[in-house]
Amino acid sequence: ELNGKCEKMQKKLKFKAEVIIKQEEKVERLKNVISDLENERNTALEEARGMALQVQHLNQRLDAAEERIKDSAEVLETNQRVIEWLNKELTEAHSGAVLPSRYIDSDFPFPDYPRRHPMATPERHGVGFG
Repeated sequence: ELNGKCEKMQKKLKFKAEVIIKQEEKVERLKNVISDLENERNTALEEARGMALQVQHLNQRLDAAEERIKDSAEVLETNQRVIEWLNKELTEAHSGAVLPSRYIDSDFPFPDYPRRHPMATPERHGVGFG
């Protein structure tokens, strides 16, 4: 009878040892899963930071491009007014009207044009600006 109890206890101990080994293996697998997920999370966070920097850079480029467009639109508007004024002068010249002694005078619609426009310089046009 003592032998039977001993065998029964050994079987119980063996079973418990197997259960413990399986649990330890499961814990190890779960630790690996957690580690992998943490690595994925860290990678995703790094990518998100990189994307945020890229968005910031692209927004800066967009702002600069919008500013250049605005400046170009202003230059275009000024150039259109100058062209209209020049066309008016040409029309008057072709019709025999007397031309002013100086093309850039009080009739010129943009007295500060030469100072505002980067392409309008006295050397470029061969005239002195006011």
